[in-house]
Amino acid sequence: MRTQYGTRQTRRKERIPEPDALGGRRIRSHGCASSTVFLALGYLLSAFAGSATAATEYTRPGGYIGLGGVYAVDASAITEFTENSMGSSALVGYRFTPNIALEGQFEWLAGFDVAEAGADTGRLESWTLTGNLKGLLMTGRIQPFGLLGMGVMRTRFVTESGLPAPFDGLINVTRSGFAMRFGGGIEFYVTRNIVVSLDGSYVLPTGSLQDLDYGSFGFGAQWRF
Repeated sequence: MRTQYGTRQTRRKERIPEPDALGGRRIRSHGCASSTVFLALGYLLSAFAGSATAATEYTRPGGYIGLGGVYAVDASAITEFTENSMGSSALVGYRFTPNIALEGQFEWLAGFDVAEAGADTGRLESWTLTGNLKGLLMTGRIQPFGLLGMGVMRTRFVTESGLPAPFDGLINVTRSGFAMRFGGGIEFYVTRNIVVSLDGSYVLPTGSLQDLDYGSFGFGAQWRF
């Protein structure tokens, strides 16, 4: 009996480690959970570092040049202007901080047609050169911006038979005046060097050109150095 009892007792003792085995599983389970947490944190940190690096690529200080097309909409007080004008633009600028840039913009317009009594009598050609302060609102691939500029506008009235009042009697007359530009737009970084953009602005000349306002809508591409 004792031998059998002793044998049974031994068998019972052999079953005692079973809870420890479960405890080992729990320990291994907690270890797996901790590893998952650390991996997730590592992924988030690497993603944050990557986005910070990308933002730096798109907001780095440096110069840029650009070319584009323009569609100008007459906003003047001259009712004899009958058609809007196509044109082109060029700019040279420098980005000083992630949110501030200065640029020079040259804009040329082929001309607004002028009509009197239903007949074309000439056109108004012009170019505008402004220095713009540009504020960029975001720092990723997509960057909306606003700008304020001032400079000079030069116009040339070309007519075959004479212009309506207040320009009657003027033939191929050139005038210049101070002008301001208010506008904004959006830039998209295709790569760290290539940028495409859409913009709109209102050009407000003064002095002898004070009634020749127009709206400018442009599209173009830039090269970032």
